Amino acid sequence: MNYAQPLSNQIIVFIRSVGLGVLLGFIYEVFCVLRGLLSDKRWAYILCDLSFSLAATLISFFFMVLYNDGTVRLNLIAAQLMGGAAFHLSAGAHIARPLIFIGQKLRRAVLLVFYPLKMICKKCAVILGKLKIRVHCKPEIKKHKKKINNIIKIPLKNSKK
Repeated sequence: MNYAQPLSNQIIVFIRSVGLGVLLGFIYEVFCVLRGLLSDKRWAYILCDLSFSLAATLISFFFMVLYNDGTVRLNLIAAQLMGGAAFHLSAGAHIARPLIFIGQKLRRAVLLVFYPLKMICKKCAVILGKLKIRVHCKPEIKKHKKKINNIIKIPLKNSKK
């Protein structure tokens, strides 16, 4: 069995690996913009970083299987990192602004689409808050009615801390 590839094939795979690194660099910029648009909360950062890592790992795995017969080589991983870093340092700053602009427009569109649903939910909450259900209780339960009401009370408005 011959496991060695000709040098010309290795060079082609190396160049493709650099190209894959550039593609992964672009995907990283998209995830950075998405992370910034979601919120400033810690869960958004963790979710975006984990999803990018998973996507990059799967893309790299299928690249290795498709172009390098499933052999993982350190020079190809270094080429991907080199391509991603080159994209991030050169075109990443120029790509981020249009992506942020497009992301903000999409966010506004989504909020505009879901605004009627939000208003319906608020109206339902107001109606349910005004609705009082009378229940006939036994006399021994009436003594403890205040305690029961405090246990069952569900706040309708979220208090911001």
